Amino acid sequence: MIQWLISLLRRLPAWPMAALLLVGFLVCNMGFDWRSEQLGCDVKLLDVRGWYTPSEARDLLERLGEGGRSLYGATEVTLDFAFPLIYGSLFGLLILQLYSESAAKWLMSVPLIAVAADFFENSLAAYLAWTFDGQASAVAWAAAVFTAVKMSAFLGAVALILVGGAVGVVGKTRSGRDG
Repeated sequence: MIQWLISLLRRLPAWPMAALLLVGFLVCNMGFDWRSEQLGCDVKLLDVRGWYTPSEARDLLERLGEGGRSLYGATEVTLDFAFPLIYGSLFGLLILQLYSESAAKWLMSVPLIAVAADFFENSLAAYLAWTFDGQASAVAWAAAVFTAVKMSAFLGAVALILVGGAVGVVGKTRSGRDG
């Protein structure tokens, strides 16, 4: 799977594609801002929390109301399904540019884990929103686990990119002084 992703990303023009993916990343964030405005800016949705309990999920879903739950569920399976594909591709592309292919083969598993966990989290959050009956659901435990895994892997991928970039800059600076 990872070798297939590497060969796919290698065929793309790296920096133009990274710029396009960054634009997609920003457009998705604008969509998330729009959703927040529609739901109430002070509402902290499940997918941006580090952790939550079934009773906290119930309280949020109750607060959103029927229309808010419908919007939240719909954006979880549209906007929030596009976003992981975009950031996962961007992170994979950057890791591939910053690390050797043998290292990238292993390191690309970090954004891949984030994307997979994000898909499961989004599916479960949509399910919770669409089937809400006023009760706390044990499904929220699974959603919370996927949220925590997503957040950890997402931040891990960002750290890999920052470290790879810093090592590259230091290496170029040193080789410039040596030459």
